[in-house]
Amino acid sequence: MATLGQGPAAAAAAAAGGAGACEDLRVGDAPWEPVGGMTCGYVEVTGCVWKDTRFKAGYPLAKEACCACGGGRSPPAAGHPPAGGCPALPRLTSVNALLTDETLADVVAGRHSVYGDKPTDAVPNPFTLEDLNGTWVSFTPKGASKTAFGLHTTNMPSPGATPDQLPGKNVFVCENYVEELTFKKVDGAVRNRLGANEQMVGAFEYRQKIVSEGGAGLHEEVGMFLYLGDMFSHPATAETVKRDVGYPELIPGGGKYDVQMPHDSMRFARSGTIPHGNSMLILGGAETKEGKPVFVPGVDDAHPTPATSAKAAKTPLPASWDPAHMAASETMGLNDGLAFDLLAPPQDRPEWVFGKNEENSKKEYIQRIFAHELYPASVRPDLRLRETIRDQKIVSHKVLTLESEPNDGKGPQGGVLSTPLSFRNTPVSRVTFRLWLEEVEEDGQMIKQLQYEQRMLFAFGFGKSGAQTFWPHIQVNTLRLKEE
Repeated sequence: MATLGQGPAAAAAAAAGGAGACEDLRVGDAPWEPVGGMTCGYVEVTGCVWKDTRFKAGYPLAKEACCACGGGRSPPAAGHPPAGGCPALPRLTSVNALLTDETLADVVAGRHSVYGDKPTDAVPNPFTLEDLNGTWVSFTPKGASKTAFGLHTTNMPSPGATPDQLPGKNVFVCENYVEELTFKKVDGAVRNRLGANEQMVGAFEYRQKIVSEGGAGLHEEVGMFLYLGDMFSHPATAETVKRDVGYPELIPGGGKYDVQMPHDSMRFARSGTIPHGNSMLILGGAETKEGKPVFVPGVDDAHPTPATSAKAAKTPLPASWDPAHMAASETMGLNDGLAFDLLAPPQDRPEWVFGKNEENSKKEYIQRIFAHELYPASVRPDLRLRETIRDQKIVSHKVLTLESEPNDGKGPQGGVLSTPLSFRNTPVSRVTFRLWLEEVEEDGQMIKQLQYEQRMLFAFGFGKSGAQTFWPHIQVNTLRLKEE
């Protein structure tokens, strides 16, 4: 077995028992030199090693050579690292081995891992992009009186409104829609060359087309879903050190264990662009769960946990009252004092929803959202998703959660960019996206079903104080694969 960084000529020389080829690989004043019989992780090493004055005499690159053999520990002996040897490290797949492997394209599906002796050694991911492949269309439940089960709520500036007004004056729109959503695999894996790190990105492009119940165009979007979880080691070699003038900062074998693994909450991303002049990058992770998705904790699951508010922790709020999924925000006047059960019969809504409210009051500002004909979905759109699966038998589901500000805004972040006029008047403050891929048992068959909820916050009304009004824009839908 040859040591790390050995070039083809050196390998040939080692196999023949000669040292001439080693001398041909000089970099600076230090040549490669032959070595034989060195025990590394209980594996015999024969070949050429880099002799560098930064290491003690008689132990040229011994630590790197040892660790290159798989992170084993060497027995204490002359010419070897001290007792204790190399630190325990994961066995990393070399990018060079990966790039010559016929299974490179499998990275797209997220079936590979940095751990393992071969690139095909997989650590299963809870969600793979291949699960999305194909064309999905709006699903109509059996017995439904309509076909448009997608829904959006949108707040936009009122005609004549300017950003220096507070609160911002807005138009509220809520309507059903029909959708076609297509995913297509990008051939092969996209290689990000990052020095000691190599990232193989799996990509699926998507195209989303949404129309109203009457067929009018509402939304067009294109973009990509990305799998970011495959990292590989790309250490320096004698050839790259010489070619890139790397010595003395780089030596053959340098960087082998400097692999930066993405956190589980950062293994997926989505980039999207819409013709309004907005582009986003959102990041996140995935998980697998049994049974149906839980939209209203404490009601949908077997372990009731009533919703609470930091402002009113002693008085639990109705479980269905969750501002994180509602079409109104606190800056629009939503507050705990207005809370009521959104799952109760529509006729049980409080008096302020239908009556005359004080002019320019918080109740007046959000009243039309709660009084809308599509209530309760006009207030909390994800209740439409909950209603759609109410009578379904869902065996299991995978959920993908992506955000522009993941991990509470700590660490690497995504974001949204807008054209100048949109940024000046209604910049997008934050995006949260949840996608559920469900296994539905129906008529003796297992059927794949896709549901999603996307919530954006439009910012408006900067005011002299710098305060803003945040308007939620929410989209939800249930889709199934289009029949051929």
